[in-house]
Amino acid sequence: MPRPAALGQQHIRGLAAQQYDYLLEQLKGLQGADAGPTSSNMTRRASAFTPQDIELLVDYLAGLGAQ
Repeated sequence: MPRPAALGQQHIRGLAAQQYDYLLEQLKGLQGADAGPTSSNMTRRASAFTPQDIELLVDYLAGLGAQ
């Protein structure tokens, strides 16, 4: 099974090769957002991340090359 490239789709912007600081700010912002039943998938998922999870994820995504 191919690994997702995090390049986005249709109206969803890709995460691959985004700036580290931008990704960090966005994920931390999602954690502070309301994670209630009507929130987005990203908000619900990000609310469960630890600070270490966020740093690891951002490091990975920022290191992916845009294709």
